[in-house]
Amino acid sequence: MCTAGKAGTGAGARGRLGRRSGGEPVKPRRVAWKRKPATYGVCSLDNAIPASAQRKMAMRAARMVEWETGHSPFLSRPELVADL
Repeated sequence: MCTAGKAGTGAGARGRLGRRSGGEPVKPRRVAWKRKPATYGVCSLDNAIPASAQRKMAMRAARMVEWETGHSPFLSRPELVADL
């Protein structure tokens, strides 16, 4: 569970993202995950994407870690992300 301060920070970020989304998708010239080892963080308490679906997506990554967090561990548990 997020503190009120973290929830406010997340809501502000969501607002900024909302103004940028909805346009034409960006097609990158290159994607690093095809050439560089990637780690996929599965969030087992995520209510937006089931953990089982995340584990399937993680199969393309070189490494998978699983955390007992919700959808946004970079907001609720930044130390886990930083320790990667």
